[in-house]
Amino acid sequence: SATLQQVSHNPALRSVSIGSTMAFAQFWLMPRLHDFWNAHQDIVIDHMISDRNADLFRNDVDLRIRYGDGGWPDETAVKLFDDRIAAVASPGFAARHKVKQAKDMAGLPLLSVEGVDWTWTTWSDFLRATGAPHRKLGLRRFNSYVIALQAAQDGQGLALGWMNMIKPLLSKRALVQVTSNEIAAPQAFYVTWNSKRALSREAETLRDWLLSQSA
Repeated sequence: SATLQQVSHNPALRSVSIGSTMAFAQFWLMPRLHDFWNAHQDIVIDHMISDRNADLFRNDVDLRIRYGDGGWPDETAVKLFDDRIAAVASPGFAARHKVKQAKDMAGLPLLSVEGVDWTWTTWSDFLRATGAPHRKLGLRRFNSYVIALQAAQDGQGLALGWMNMIKPLLSKRALVQVTSNEIAAPQAFYVTWNSKRALSREAETLRDWLLSQSA
């Protein structure tokens, strides 16, 4: 249409691309991004949302959100935030099963994310670290954190919550932390970019805004 052509060729619009996983985009980035759009209406953000590393590391992606130790070759990395991990469930599930202490999780269905990233904390890691009873009965496996958390919201079991990343879900009580048991996430979330290529003004603006959101 004429309107689309006008927008596509508007020289006043500047663009920046950012790559992230589906979970990070849905739970952390999207609930905050309207503030950036309102403040920078002349910047168009091209989102590369994928759980495949090959997609996130395309040459045309300016910024990336990565979970790890921050030590990646040819990447400049600035820590966005640390996180902590706890068991979460829907309010109804927690009330129905009277989950208040770690021992109350024994025998309940555990929604597990596996085969995504070897650095990902599993239920075995969490239960071992917290000293909670460890039973794998009722383990339900997913290869998507988004779907695992949706299953938790639907009352289908307990999931591991990266508490800073899923804060919007906790704020609206779509999920609740079921016990006080939690562990520090072994890795952190970083905003990164190719160290061999200078960032554009638009990319610097978005990077600085991302860092301000984690302050």
